[in-house]
Amino acid sequence: MTLGQRDNLSQAVLTVSVTCVFDRRIHEVRELDIAPAARHGRYPALCGQVITAASMAEPGVRRCPECVELREDDVPRRPVGLLRRIVGR
Repeated sequence: MTLGQRDNLSQAVLTVSVTCVFDRRIHEVRELDIAPAARHGRYPALCGQVITAASMAEPGVRRCPECVELREDDVPRRPVGLLRRIVGR
């Protein structure tokens, strides 16, 4: 799970990346929706789907394009470190 944020004019919306057990896509779920939905294991994603979370060890295949678009991910990416540039991975 990773945290991301989307700037709204008045407040930032924190999201959590959750892999769906059915389509194995990584969906964005608002942090506010995690706790109320945790008892049932079904979470409302930004794209409008209600997803069932996979195991935290289950890797996602790819990100949900609708969630990415709605998240408007403008968080700057981590700069590539010296070791990664040398190794090339």
